Amino acid sequence: MDQYLDAAERVYYFKVQVLDTCMNPIMKTDTSNTIRLSAVASGNLTATLNWTNYNVWLGGVSGYNIYRSLDGYFSSAPTATVAFGTNTYVDDVSALYDYSGKFTYYVEAVEGPGNPYGLAKTSASNYADVYVDAGLFVPNAFVPKGHNKIFLPVGNFIEKEDYKLSIFDRWGAKVFESTDLDQGWDG
Repeated sequence: MDQYLDAAERVYYFKVQVLDTCMNPIMKTDTSNTIRLSAVASGNLTATLNWTNYNVWLGGVSGYNIYRSLDGYFSSAPTATVAFGTNTYVDDVSALYDYSGKFTYYVEAVEGPGNPYGLAKTSASNYADVYVDAGLFVPNAFVPKGHNKIFLPVGNFIEKEDYKLSIFDRWGAKVFESTDLDQGWDG
């Protein structure tokens, strides 16, 4: 049964055979396969995607659409499109630092124009998650009346719900607290 298959672990091949009421084969399809996608994060704020080819269509495969989710939502438009024969894509996520750092991808094969019936099918891969490490810079000093007037840690790929900045004086009394990533302490 299909519910026991894990398309993220391996490529599966399928063939459909139609039987008549006497269980004799009367029609069968070509063998088709799943698209297996894997994705890894790298230290330079990119995600590298690799996938297997989709092989069986009357019109061939013209290319692949790559989709990326931001905080769990996929756009209706692809993040990128690559030609058939390309099975690797490097996604630069450095400009997406306001998001949580978890990106989910899938790849969609697109049938080429050679289908004699005028069909243009698509076939999607499994989902693959990438987790980009959070980065946080905490300044070690500031001058309230100088050039750096606000003490504000700066980070990327930080969960907004989990952020909390607390400032204590030398005796342990809390003098400032904020859960807003953009609010710093002015001293």
